[in-house]
Amino acid sequence: MPRIANRILAATEPATEERREALVAAARDRADRSLGGLAQLLEEHPELRGVHPPADLAAEAIRWTA
Repeated sequence: MPRIANRILAATEPATEERREALVAAARDRADRSLGGLAQLLEEHPELRGVHPPADLAAEAIRWTA
């Protein structure tokens, strides 16, 4: 995630440590919400399991860490 933040910073404004940390935190938050939403979706609609194997793997990983 930090590499993405560095690319965004390089394109928009001079890099400050505060700005970089904020971008990294925002990227982690988006990733957490996406994975959480995926797990909830597959829990509510079990018929979707097996449609996209990477999604199944991610949802299974979330369940094992809970």
